[in-house]
Amino acid sequence: MLKSVKILSDNYVCELFNCLAEHGFSAYIETTEGRYLFDTGRGDVVIKNAKSLDVDLTKLDAIIISHGHYDHTGGLELVLSITGPIDVFGHPAIFDKKWLIKKDFKKEIGIPVTKERLENLGARLHLSKEPTQVSEDTWITGQIPRVSDCECIDRELFIEQNDKLVFDELLDDQAMYVIDPDGINIILGCTHSGIESTLKHIINKTGIQDIKMLIGGFHLFKSNQQAITEAIETLCKYKIAKLAVSHCTGLEAAIEIQKVFKNKFEIAAVGSSF
Repeated sequence: MLKSVKILSDNYVCELFNCLAEHGFSAYIETTEGRYLFDTGRGDVVIKNAKSLDVDLTKLDAIIISHGHYDHTGGLELVLSITGPIDVFGHPAIFDKKWLIKKDFKKEIGIPVTKERLENLGARLHLSKEPTQVSEDTWITGQIPRVSDCECIDRELFIEQNDKLVFDELLDDQAMYVIDPDGINIILGCTHSGIESTLKHIINKTGIQDIKMLIGGFHLFKSNQQAITEAIETLCKYKIAKLAVSHCTGLEAAIEIQKVFKNKFEIAAVGSSF
């Protein structure tokens, strides 16, 4: 059963806290069965913010990686230096070479540390495409089947395959969920699989229709108005009691979502606790 979610890395910071913002995401999740770090942000910000927010990373039971981009994995090496040997869950493709390519520049954006280095630091890697049960009430989705091909393709993201650059379908994208007696809590990294694909997959796996909390990035910051409208229409199909957006959702999309969900809506910035 979920006890709390606290945001440690995000593009924005709640004004009450002495914390730092960055283009990244990390959430500390505590359940009745364990303490988990979902993503590790871009660098050392997750360490600094954890101290400011009284989160003891030495007590973590596991680390879960949503996908292999640097803004979700950049702090992993530093976190491991604090936790020591620990279970780390993710998709096998998190170590693939990933790129952001625009007209004016090209940048490698994959995980900035090798598999071998992580294992030397004590990471007990559990890499699977299948749904993974972390504890009795806590799951990772595994690879998410796509409902719509066009929903999740970012034309600026590429991956190296056979010495060639091709569009990255982000097959390593996963979400985490915690099952309560009265519903399900879902934590998202960037939702590269698409909102509809992700929610359908989780509901099909659990058989649970009621979503108590939906927290994280929706990857709408590059989207046009039509895509944002379609995403909101998708969200409205589901029974969502609380929706908290962060990171890659984008201000325009966040404003539009707030108009629809009203008092069910929150911003999940650094320091936010749910």
